[in-house]
Amino acid sequence: MINLKKLKLSSSVNFGIAYTLASGIQKGVGFLVFMYLGSVLSISEYSDFGLKFSVYTLITLLASAGLQESVVSLMNQNREELSMNRLYRAANSIFVYFSVFIVLVTVVISLVITTENYSFKNNLLIALGAIFTSFFLFQSLIIRLEEKHLDSITLSFFPSLLGYIFGFVFFTFYKTSISFFEGIVFITFLLILLFSFKYKGFKGFGNSITDLKNILNRVLPFAIISFWGWALGYGNTFIIKYLFLDYDVALFVFIYTISSIIQLVATSMNQVWAPKFYKLYNIDSIEEIEKKNILFSTAQGLVLGISGLTILIAFPILVNHFEKFNKFGNAKLEMFFLFSAYIVSIPWWHCQNYFMINDKGKTLMNITMFSSFIGYAIWIISMIMFGKIGIYLGFFIQSFVRSILVYYIASKKWQIKFDWKGILVGLFILAISFIINI
Repeated sequence: MINLKKLKLSSSVNFGIAYTLASGIQKGVGFLVFMYLGSVLSISEYSDFGLKFSVYTLITLLASAGLQESVVSLMNQNREELSMNRLYRAANSIFVYFSVFIVLVTVVISLVITTENYSFKNNLLIALGAIFTSFFLFQSLIIRLEEKHLDSITLSFFPSLLGYIFGFVFFTFYKTSISFFEGIVFITFLLILLFSFKYKGFKGFGNSITDLKNILNRVLPFAIISFWGWALGYGNTFIIKYLFLDYDVALFVFIYTISSIIQLVATSMNQVWAPKFYKLYNIDSIEEIEKKNILFSTAQGLVLGISGLTILIAFPILVNHFEKFNKFGNAKLEMFFLFSAYIVSIPWWHCQNYFMINDKGKTLMNITMFSSFIGYAIWIISMIMFGKIGIYLGFFIQSFVRSILVYYIASKKWQIKFDWKGILVGLFILAISFIINI
């Protein structure tokens, strides 16, 4: 007799692996494209590309910020299929409203501030590329709520992957940074047309005032979190541009792109651990869970440390053997601080699981907003006090401060331990790169 419970669990695990693989392939291709652009563009051109991509990522986030989370928070009040479909349609309508608003803001900005690199055409291309990409990412999240995992993976994977590929193809033909975004707009627009005519699972649009209000009332905190997430990443390129030179912007974009490997490894490990943690929480005591969590966080620190060490050793070899990367010099110390920031984020991921399983999402949002504000202020102060190295030292400090703040609040609610072992193991392994003579 078939055990349906085991079959369902096996299916969930398989789709979890599929999501991770799809994300890994997509980010891997994006990483290779960015590395290629870094090798062929001049410092000023790569700096300009980094600023454009920063705007692109911001719009991609804001176009759908909080919509999926708002729908999730309203699911208990809309359990019937008819009510849920109405909710999905309202969310789709709000996405369109947000998109139109973003385009209007782009038009206004283009009328007020016009330069050769940021003309009306260029700004509109970046905005449209981001909105089209965000549309597919949002649809994949909504469809995932219905457990249509294959459709969800398809919609999140192929448009983003093809965006990178066509961006690369357009760039190779036209050799300008904006041509990368022209490629994204071209392919995502075609995919939207294909989606409109061929995909039968799209819920359409709705105008229920009640649903629209309920969603909009919940969006703002998530939009703020999305903004801070952007500001603490690619968004910082504008501060770097203001305080320093094009070279420093280009170097940050280049190294931050490399650090996405560490982020991918950390995310993959968290995706494996989180479901197990949620299961253990309903079975074991917190004391027992913490013993297992310390083992996991130590292993995570070990893996992140080894991953970072491998890159730190390989980077000088890459620079020495490929002349086109010489312009970025020996950035070992900068990469050390950037990689270390992910290692000291282990307590953040640890505590986040406790907030989520106990339905404390709103508290976590408040912590995120407060710690991000404090962290960003520290980052800017570090750049002013320590100069260029402060870009990377500040990134490390703000990540550590964020972890300490979330742990301080979480430890008052639950008897949890700080992940010192994982942090120390990871940092020690990274530090080995300064001992090894390359």
